[in-house]
Amino acid sequence: LNYEGNDITTIHAILQDKDGYLWLSSNQGVLQYHTIEKKILALKGKKDGLVGNEFSSGAAIKLHNDDLLFAGISGITRFNTARLFKDSFVPSVLITGFSTGYDSKPILEYEGDVVDNIAFAKAVKLDHHQRNFTIEFAMPSFHNASSNTYEYRLSGLEKNWNITGQNAATYTLQNSGNYIFEVRGINGDGAKSGITRLDVAAKPTPWLSWWALLGYALVLGIAIYFMLNVLKSKTRLQQELKFEQLQKERDRGINEAKLKFFTNISHEFRTPLTLILGPLQQLLADYKGSNKMYKKLLVVESNANHLLQLINRLMDFRKLEQNQFELQSARGNIVKFLEEIYLSFNEYAKVGEYDYSFESVEDEILVYYDRKKLERVFFNLISNAFKYTDKGGAVDIRVTKSEQEIIVSINDTGIGISPVEQEKVFDRFYEVEADREKPSPYHQGTGIGLNIAKNIVELHHGTIAIESEKGRGSSFKVALKLGREHLKDHEILKDFKFSDDLSQYTSQLSELPAFSNNEDLDLLSDDDKPTILLVEDNHSLLSFMVNLLKPDFNVIEADNGEDAFKLAIKNSPDLIVSDVVMPKMAGTELCANVKKDIRTSHIQVVLLTSRSSLIYKLEGLESGADDYISKPFNINEFQLRIKNLLHSKAKLKEKFGSSNDFSPEEVNVTSVDEQLLKKAIAIVEENIPNEQFDIPSFSSELGVSRTMLFIKVKAWTNFTPNEFIQHFRMKRAAQLLELGTLNISEVSYKVGFRNPKYFSKCFQKAYGETPSNYSKKFSE
Repeated sequence: LNYEGNDITTIHAILQDKDGYLWLSSNQGVLQYHTIEKKILALKGKKDGLVGNEFSSGAAIKLHNDDLLFAGISGITRFNTARLFKDSFVPSVLITGFSTGYDSKPILEYEGDVVDNIAFAKAVKLDHHQRNFTIEFAMPSFHNASSNTYEYRLSGLEKNWNITGQNAATYTLQNSGNYIFEVRGINGDGAKSGITRLDVAAKPTPWLSWWALLGYALVLGIAIYFMLNVLKSKTRLQQELKFEQLQKERDRGINEAKLKFFTNISHEFRTPLTLILGPLQQLLADYKGSNKMYKKLLVVESNANHLLQLINRLMDFRKLEQNQFELQSARGNIVKFLEEIYLSFNEYAKVGEYDYSFESVEDEILVYYDRKKLERVFFNLISNAFKYTDKGGAVDIRVTKSEQEIIVSINDTGIGISPVEQEKVFDRFYEVEADREKPSPYHQGTGIGLNIAKNIVELHHGTIAIESEKGRGSSFKVALKLGREHLKDHEILKDFKFSDDLSQYTSQLSELPAFSNNEDLDLLSDDDKPTILLVEDNHSLLSFMVNLLKPDFNVIEADNGEDAFKLAIKNSPDLIVSDVVMPKMAGTELCANVKKDIRTSHIQVVLLTSRSSLIYKLEGLESGADDYISKPFNINEFQLRIKNLLHSKAKLKEKFGSSNDFSPEEVNVTSVDEQLLKKAIAIVEENIPNEQFDIPSFSSELGVSRTMLFIKVKAWTNFTPNEFIQHFRMKRAAQLLELGTLNISEVSYKVGFRNPKYFSKCFQKAYGETPSNYSKKFSE
């Protein structure tokens, strides 16, 4: 049997009352059993007035007055079922206490007002940390109080009632919300009280409150919004990227077509240029006309070759684009190589008053490099340094060396390059902003120079870098590796020979004449031969050129520019042939000094250069050279160029003596000599009537010594100073005779002759007939 959760395991005795109910004694008390419903109606124990809860087996008897008697170890219990009292009064349960695990107290309210005692409260408000709480309650029924029990539940958390004999209930809420605590009492006779209620409101945690959730929702909404925007932007960017890729492919195709067109048409240009240069070189080799025309032809040849170089650059650019550029390197002294490029800008630096210098830690540093390609790199860097540096600034070239590489620095004090532009300066077709600010064609570029320079340096397995500050100047550093381990075999030229290697010249001769090493040999003994001053620091090549020219010329030797300049002043040669790079004084400096000094300004100068395109680089530098010959030179071309220069000068001297229509510009003179010649002609023409005008007067008014007067006049015209004066007097006499307004005597006095007979003799010598016969031709 089971009653309200209590298992009844032992029945000791059974009695039946007058109403038919069975009363059973057990170890838990006396039970009232309904035979029809077959259930226990009540359990009476010590709390109901019995002497005990445990009874003895068979110890029960029903008396004649219907009293029931049960005996146990605690005594005998006697009662009459008809006189048993059933308590039906059950008071309402009171809430007597409310506690949490924290010192802070919950908020107690009664109809919206806050109260201090839970007994008066109808509602409780809990903070998020007060959700673990205990509610205490009590039923004010003191009749058999120990038999009172309670039923309770927390509506919103549980549906079933909880039965307890205790007067407290403990809860732990996991979720916030509104709950109702309900409790009712049950007395010993099973009567139930009404339900007492207490509203319990549990606040959510701050991070789960409505405003927090609203914030979360807003953040989530914003995140979704931005995510959607990002996705839209990503989609748009992908579309734009796809479009740009298509556009780029299209532009690449267009550019490729353009470059292919320019390459093809440039290739076509090479054929007519070759056909122009071939006959032009033959014409120059055999030219015997005026020096003025010869110089014009040289300009044509120079610009034709320059145009060919530009076409070759475009072809090289296409090779770089298609990775067809091959390195052709050979071991050589890069210091001398750089010094010659440096010298090509020396005169330009002087004209612009630049502080221009070259420094090297050693005179000889051997490096494997491609001469033609690397020449373009350093020419581009140096020309850019001048381009972006105002006149009076500084440009310097420094060569340093470490164990594994050399570093060539080109530094300037120009406009500088901003950090943003430094990242783009080596990009193809990119030009620094300053380019667009300079209207001069010299400052205009294509934007591929530095890109090609970078590719050429990288082709050498080297690096190029820039250090610059806006307004403070720039420094380009080219680093090249020493040794040959970084190069492949096909990148190194086999059997390479230097430009000064004698075998390149002797191989052109079928029979090499024996070299003369006799330093005491007098090479100026033949006055009928022109005199040439050879200047070359390579003694083998110098000796070779001496022997090459000695049969046809008087030859003077010098192995440096300084000694050569002294010899030029002392011996006044007809022509100077000089190497560019020499100790003490470079060839370009020698040329400039020769042309500026009045004692030597009439002397023609030819420069020998191992830089194939130096002639095009020097064209604007005003060094005053009459011609350039690239080393290694062709022997026949070398001899012909020298002979043509001297022959053209001799022809002009003859023309001066034979022509009555002579202009100073036709004479092979520099600006210094041209001014002196014009002044000499003006002095003579002014003094034609002056019979006292003589050589001392001429040299005094011209501002030169009598010896220098003789040298200059002889160099210009092949006349002596007397013959020079006589020439202009005869020209003036012929003009007067042509007019026919003066007789012979008057004409002779007009041109500075005291004796008319002597005048007639001189005139007949100059014009091949007497003055009277000459005058008659114009009077008829």
